[in-house]
Amino acid sequence: MNTDQIISQFQQMLNNGYSSYDLLRVAAHFRRLELEQYLYASLNGIVAEGPFQGMKLLPTAHASTLSPKLIGSYEKEIQADLIELARGADSFLDIGCAEGYYTTGFSLLPNICSVSGVDINPDSLEAATKMAEVNNTAFKCHFTTSIRDAIAAVVGRTLIMIDVDGAELRVVDDLFDCIGHNPCREMLFIVETDYHRSGQSNQSAIIEKFNEHSFRLSKQISQDPKNRISAIAAGTTKSFLDLAVYGLEGRPLDQSWLIFKQPA
Repeated sequence: MNTDQIISQFQQMLNNGYSSYDLLRVAAHFRRLELEQYLYASLNGIVAEGPFQGMKLLPTAHASTLSPKLIGSYEKEIQADLIELARGADSFLDIGCAEGYYTTGFSLLPNICSVSGVDINPDSLEAATKMAEVNNTAFKCHFTTSIRDAIAAVVGRTLIMIDVDGAELRVVDDLFDCIGHNPCREMLFIVETDYHRSGQSNQSAIIEKFNEHSFRLSKQISQDPKNRISAIAAGTTKSFLDLAVYGLEGRPLDQSWLIFKQPA
């Protein structure tokens, strides 16, 4: 999209009564796309720091933003817990895998022998497959639109991530229905909360759903806005506004992550 098209869109938004906040979000989106292109070229598409440091990314993220993944700040709140949960795991299953950031990241861990990614978007699955290929881990990975197929591909102690933009309750039901036919030896879950159609958080409902299946909440992790600021990004700009845009992840402040484990 060129400058004239962007200006035209802004003018149309103003004419249609959009607020200054709406305009700010659109402007931040376009600025982020510019910064991501610059950052991707500067880092040669390689994750600069964090648990997946050295991983090669594709130039476009699906259903999220690219720059926090490049600078290593993406979902920083859960990074340490994810690595701890993965320690000793045999398999990783990501429901809502998008372009494969986590599936490829975990496939790089030597103790993970099997990775499955599920997404309803064929373009995301194609991207996830390609990312695994460019990181030479495709032999470990299996991508599908089917939760049942994904469950069949994992073995042993399995870490399961769920991030499905409001469909968490339905996905958990489908998942446990499939697990009943092909049980894993041990399962650990990390789930990103979202919202009901009413706009209310579905956090309590997710906890109740896992309790029904004899899983208990082990930890709740809230967002911390300071994690959106990265030293890597700070080295590329003198603008505090750009620094904030680099770290944008596109989620509301009250979303959180829930870790569930089976009782000992």
